Amino acid sequence: MGSEPEPRVVQPVEYYIDFDAPPPIPPHNQWDLHYLTVSPEVKQSQNRVRGVKEFSRDILPHLSLCLDKRGANRRSVAPEFTVFPAHLLDFFLKYPHLIPSEFDGKTVAFWTIYCYRYDCIRYMSKSDKVWYGSHCFIDGGNPGFIAIYK
Repeated sequence: MGSEPEPRVVQPVEYYIDFDAPPPIPPHNQWDLHYLTVSPEVKQSQNRVRGVKEFSRDILPHLSLCLDKRGANRRSVAPEFTVFPAHLLDFFLKYPHLIPSEFDGKTVAFWTIYCYRYDCIRYMSKSDKVWYGSHCFIDGGNPGFIAIYK
């Protein structure tokens, strides 16, 4: 008599992001990070997501429209919200299947300020169905949206 095979139990994959780890610096760039000691005008947002978080629907980012096409108000946008730093950008580029569908057709910035000649923030966008990361000057260019936590 044949016995039925035991049913397989599939464990869900859990993803964790350490927002307290040093912010990622893209390996091909000679960038540095602006820290709170640099100056009040040029600093990482005090209102950023912190701690080790399990990636789930509870921490999915919402999008806030950048206020100024030239980016002039971008520095003042970040303190108004709890923003996601570049850790989440790198996470999404590593696991693109987890990128929220509301990001499609949008360019989304993540609030970690880098400096290399000028102050920059990193963003992600989609081209030919492939997500990629890039950067723009904080006071110029317009990524369109900033990833915020509500």
